[in-house]
Amino acid sequence: PYIQGGGTFTGVSKSIPLYIPEGTYSTYSTQYGWKDFTNIREVYDKSTYINGITYGLSKDNVVVVYMADSDIKNVEIASSVEFDGIEYPVTTIIENSFSMSKQIETLIIGDNIKSIPNRTFENNTKLRLIVIGGSVTSIGNNAFYNCTSLEEINSGKAGTAPYIQGGGTFTGVSKSIPVYIPEGSLTSYST
Repeated sequence: PYIQGGGTFTGVSKSIPLYIPEGTYSTYSTQYGWKDFTNIREVYDKSTYINGITYGLSKDNVVVVYMADSDIKNVEIASSVEFDGIEYPVTTIIENSFSMSKQIETLIIGDNIKSIPNRTFENNTKLRLIVIGGSVTSIGNNAFYNCTSLEEINSGKAGTAPYIQGGGTFTGVSKSIPVYIPEGSLTSYST
C-alpha cells in the first residue's frame, strides 16, 4: 500500500517482522516507508515447520526457507519437504530468513539449495561450522560477514566453486580456517 507522509511508522522498530503476501518482496523492499524495514518476510499459502525452520510452498511449487526460530542452534536446511503427500525439493533461501537467528553454531545447507542470499547469516558470531550443499552456485555479499567464530567450511560443490558476490561475503572470518572441497576442485576454489 502507498504510504503518505514520513511519519507513518515513526517510533516503530524497523527490525520487527513485516509479513507480506507472496511475490511482493521486491515491491515492499524498494517502496518509501516500507523499505526501511529490515525483516521483511513473505507469507505462503502452505507452510510447514521442521526443526526450527519454516518452509513455504509457493504458487509455482517451489519450496523456500522463509523463517527460522531466533534461538535455533543447529540448522539443517532440508533437501526436500512434503506437502499434501508430495515431496518437493527445497531450492531457495529467502533473504533475511535467518536475520533474527544469532545463536546458530552449525549450519548444513541442503543439496538442492541454489544460492545463499546477501546477508543471510551476517553477524552470527556463534557460527562454527558450515556445510554447503553441492548445488550452491552463488553466495551473496555479506552472507557470512562477521561470523568471527567460524572454524570450518565444507563445500560439496564439485568442479566450479560457488560464485562469491561482493567482497564482504567472508569479511571477519579467519582466512586460516580449513575449507574442505571435493577432490579435483582445488584450481577452481583457489582462483
